[in-house]
Amino acid sequence: MKHYSASIARTLMRHLRKDNAQTLTFDAKHGKIEFLRPGHGRIAYFAYTILLGAKGYSVMLRCPVTPDSGDAETVAAIAKYLAYVNKELGFGANGGHLEGYFDLNCNSGMIEFRFFVEAYMHLTASVIRDSIEWSGADMDRAVPGILDILFRGATPEAAMADYSRRMENVSEVTFPNLI
Repeated sequence: MKHYSASIARTLMRHLRKDNAQTLTFDAKHGKIEFLRPGHGRIAYFAYTILLGAKGYSVMLRCPVTPDSGDAETVAAIAKYLAYVNKELGFGANGGHLEGYFDLNCNSGMIEFRFFVEAYMHLTASVIRDSIEWSGADMDRAVPGILDILFRGATPEAAMADYSRRMENVSEVTFPNLI
C-alpha cells in the first residue's frame, strides 16, 4: 500500500512535464519527485523535491549556496537571518502564506525552503504552479542576504534590512509567471 496519493502524483507529473521541468524523476517507492528549474538573477538553477502524501504534498527547494558547517559563527548568522525572514513571511510581507518557511540543517549547512499544499479540494494547475513559483520567489528574495552574510560578512540585521528594503520596492521583487 502506498503512503501517498497516486492521483496527486499523476497530476503533479503531468503538470511538470507540460512545464518542461528539467531532469524530472519520480521515485514511486518513496513518493518523491525531483527536478530542476532555471533560477532568477544570481541563481542558475533551483533543485526541487516534492514529497507526496496521502492528502497533499510538500515542495522542498534547496538553496544553491550554503555556509561551511564547520563555521559556527556563519551558521548562526544564517540561522538568525532565516528566522527574521520566516517571521516576515508569516506576517504577510509576501501575501501572508503561512504554508512555507525556511529551514537550516545545522549539521550539513543546507538551506531549504519548504512549502506545504493540502489537496483536500481539486488540485488545479494554478495551485501547483503557485506552490512551485512561490517557493522559487521566496528563495530568490532571501538569497541576496544569504550571499551578503557568506561572502561580505554582513550581519543578519543588515541582511534583513536589505531584504525589507527590497520587499518595499515592488519593482525589485520577482514573481515569475504569476502575473
